[in-house]
Amino acid sequence: MKLKAMGIFVVITGILISVSTGLCDQFLKKSGPVAFVPEATQEFKPVPTGVHVTAEFAIQNKGDAPLLIEKVKTG
Repeated sequence: MKLKAMGIFVVITGILISVSTGLCDQFLKKSGPVAFVPEATQEFKPVPTGVHVTAEFAIQNKGDAPLLIEKVKTG
């Protein structure tokens, strides 16, 4: 009888774990914009005072909603 009860317990535990894992995955999926920057760091050379410099950065939206880039500040 103990072996049968243990078997049932193992089966039910396995089912609960697989169901809860699937539910967690579903709830953890975030929707909305996701900014992806292929180059996480940038290295700049010193710039003399008064020289105008421009730079381009690649930013991709890997989310499922529009990505708005606002309030950009220099460091």
